[in-house]
Amino acid sequence: MSFLSPSSPRIDLGIDLTPLSRLRDRRLPGNGPDQNALALIAQDAGADVMLLDLSDYFAGTEHANNLSQAAEIVRSLHKQLAIGVELTLPLSQAALEFALQTAPSAVRFIVSREGEADPIQTENQNQVLTQQHLARLRGARICAIVLAQPSLDHIRAAQRCGAQNVEISAVDYVTAPSAVLKSAALHALDRATQEAVRCGLRVQVAGGLDHRNISAIAAIDGIRQINVGYAVAVRALTVGWQHAVSELQSAIAAPSMYKTEAP
Repeated sequence: MSFLSPSSPRIDLGIDLTPLSRLRDRRLPGNGPDQNALALIAQDAGADVMLLDLSDYFAGTEHANNLSQAAEIVRSLHKQLAIGVELTLPLSQAALEFALQTAPSAVRFIVSREGEADPIQTENQNQVLTQQHLARLRGARICAIVLAQPSLDHIRAAQRCGAQNVEISAVDYVTAPSAVLKSAALHALDRATQEAVRCGLRVQVAGGLDHRNISAIAAIDGIRQINVGYAVAVRALTVGWQHAVSELQSAIAAPSMYKTEAP
């Protein structure tokens, strides 16, 4: 394993607002959580980046009206926050134009919810990014994030497309049913991270991480950002939103390969 050294750069904490933003009754417009208030609290609690999946806004018959609402959400977050905003969008020309219009700090394009673990589809995603998206995003100083499994093939595909960031899935580690398999998954994450660093990619990690398991991920040298979404929303029901975010930041700041995953 490649452990952090005292001189390693600080790891950023990305908080995904998407699970909370979807807690609304579609029959009653405007009754969902206040995303701006949640984002501000998270920022004050130590979050370095806000994430938001707006792919749902690109579906349905009221496409133009939906995108207008989505653009206003992003503009409002920009106005309120001093930290970056990263968007998840569908892989389409309309989504590219939306990203250029709203100017997030970074954008990850998704082919499909199921396709993230498919090496062939990931390769296809990267080719489309190369051909249609990357040059214009770079020109607008928007970082492109490629999704990848902890596989050397996936990391090299991300390099070939020319993306600046790769988000490596931690799901295999999180869901491993035994200590032996968990250790193997952690080593696979480490190998993928070191390959990404060698390829000149900034490494993000996401997928099922929470306050109990994030420290082991934070101990891997080369990781620059860890993203948490659903788990922090669930944890907030017990300890409150601000505490749920701050304890994640504390766990990242004290990485441990062998941290006990207590409830």
